Amino acid sequence: LFLKPPPVGVRVRSGRGSHYVLYSFASGLRVLNAFLQAITGLYDYAKLSDDGRARKLFRAGDRAARRETPRYDTGKWSYYALPNKNLSTWDYHVLVTGFLENLCERTGARVYCRTARRFARYSREQGDPPPPDPTPGSGRRCGYL
Repeated sequence: LFLKPPPVGVRVRSGRGSHYVLYSFASGLRVLNAFLQAITGLYDYAKLSDDGRARKLFRAGDRAARRETPRYDTGKWSYYALPNKNLSTWDYHVLVTGFLENLCERTGARVYCRTARRFARYSREQGDPPPPDPTPGSGRRCGYL
């Protein structure tokens, strides 16, 4: 699945890397928590099995994730998915923060560590997601399609 593009697989080219989508029928929808979970799984599998293909897939996903992750930061909360810019629910915000912390521990990449700290701070400061942006079509609150 990680080698093939939708609708058969989940690999979508993103710059010099690959984004692994959650919904192969909606390949334009980029769900951050699912993507980070996928590359974390690839990292762990590659490390445990010494599998070169998994390592290569992780590196392709990691390149895309490092570039894409900051785009999900509103400055007050996280977006669940792009390009629709729906705000994460509380549960998805906490979930994605955990995935960022996991990747920070595994890779030491500044973007994962910094974003994890920011998202954790938003959770402490906000308590709940900020209200949706009144601009039509932006900042809706959801954690699903």
